Amino acid sequence: MRPIRALLVALAAALVLSGAPGHAATPRRTSSQPATRALKGQLPTRTKAGPRRVRKVAPVKIRAARVVLPESQKPKVMRRGPRLRSPAEAAGQIRPGSYVYLPIGHSVSKAVLSALIARAQGDSALSPDNPIHIVGLTNVATRKLYTETGGKIVAHSVFIGTNNRDSIALGQGDLVPTHLSRVPRLMREGKLPVDVAIIQVSPPDRHGYVSLGPSTGTTLAAIETAKTVIAEVNPNVPKTFGAARIHQSRIDYVVKGNDPLVTVEPGPITDVDRNIAKYVQDLIPKNPTLQFGIGSTTDAIAGALAESGRRDLSVHSEMISDGTMHLVQSGAVKGAVYYSFALGSQRMLDWMNGNKLLLSRPVDVLNDPRQLAKIPRLVSINTALRVDLNGQANAQYVGNRHYSGTGGQQDFFRGAMMSEGGKAILVLPSTSTVKDAAGKEKLLSRIVLALGPDDVVTTGMHDVQYVVTEYGVAELEGKTTAERAEALIEIAHPDFRAELRKQLEAVRAARKTSAQAKQR
Repeated sequence: MRPIRALLVALAAALVLSGAPGHAATPRRTSSQPATRALKGQLPTRTKAGPRRVRKVAPVKIRAARVVLPESQKPKVMRRGPRLRSPAEAAGQIRPGSYVYLPIGHSVSKAVLSALIARAQGDSALSPDNPIHIVGLTNVATRKLYTETGGKIVAHSVFIGTNNRDSIALGQGDLVPTHLSRVPRLMREGKLPVDVAIIQVSPPDRHGYVSLGPSTGTTLAAIETAKTVIAEVNPNVPKTFGAARIHQSRIDYVVKGNDPLVTVEPGPITDVDRNIAKYVQDLIPKNPTLQFGIGSTTDAIAGALAESGRRDLSVHSEMISDGTMHLVQSGAVKGAVYYSFALGSQRMLDWMNGNKLLLSRPVDVLNDPRQLAKIPRLVSINTALRVDLNGQANAQYVGNRHYSGTGGQQDFFRGAMMSEGGKAILVLPSTSTVKDAAGKEKLLSRIVLALGPDDVVTTGMHDVQYVVTEYGVAELEGKTTAERAEALIEIAHPDFRAELRKQLEAVRAARKTSAQAKQR
């Protein structure tokens, strides 16, 4: 028996030292302890007549791989669901001094904003010294938010549109200059704080998920960082796909609504827009991926491509509009359309509802220049207000006041220029019409000698490859400053070309005189 017992002891010790599953570590025995006692409770006992018992080893459990959702899309652990409130009660949750996020475009809650305006008009706790700050790209929220609240609600915006343009000029708020792709990061770092997020969503599905509708944009980051989330649940919100959904447990307060969504009808397309579109068509390579900016000119380009008979286009654009809808419906687009927010008519919203070809992405993902650079033949088409003879573009200022924001123009231009076969195209009419002090209309050139003190540089001279007007195409990349100037003069309105050349010669003469004086 002793040889057999010694053999069993040796085997058991080997198993313990090898860390075999199913065995606990055994305390080290001292020399005075017998081996059998050291392994008490771990070795099977044997009887003379019985068979040897074999210890079963427990199987190792392997966990299945987990799908990691963005923080803002995960269900939130909470004891109760969102609490139902009236619009006035929801607006009452917002404290003076709070930073309130509103989504871009159609996803603004008209019911809650109307209640917030009414509260500001009658609440003495709010004042111009302690106002509510509106954060986000609030381009279609009612302008009454600022014009009828006496400075108690002010803009703290990363974009400027028709609703806050005048108020910012009056000093009721200000612009936060940044690239659109960086806005979610600024929120998460606390540099663009969000105390309350007011959003509009669809009714929940059977799993408790709601759709953010036509605007994912910066909303996921706002929901993730906000202390309070207020949502108007509206059956008119289109159900969209991609990243455009969150679990209802992420919402703190719910307001029921049934109003039609805010819509933006496309502007009329002019002959100038159509002529620009013809030139842009010739710049687009085979099998491109397209990004469109905002405006009637880019809508005209999409319309021209829709009528061209092409079937090789892809779309990866921060914004989609009625022009994108017509392009897809024409059969010109292959595969899914990737976007971050939409801005258009009710027809476009109806088209988006339940459309699985439309996949939304948060703007920090969709606009990331590092990812855009990996897309072959990325063609970015954006607009400008003025361009100087160096190729610098102003897309933000008119006169001496903010008119618009940069949005994602720089994100996509830099991505397109790093893309294999990509192109960065800037489009604008050659002229604009303004009224002088006497009320008489005056024609001005949008191509100028140099951007002045009333301009800002939205896109630098190194980031513009092509400039297109109704008179042609100026390819700038690889050209000297003199060659750039001549190419841009050639696409200016004919009535201003001679004057631009005269101004340019005067500048060159002054530089030459200055250089000669220094050599004496």
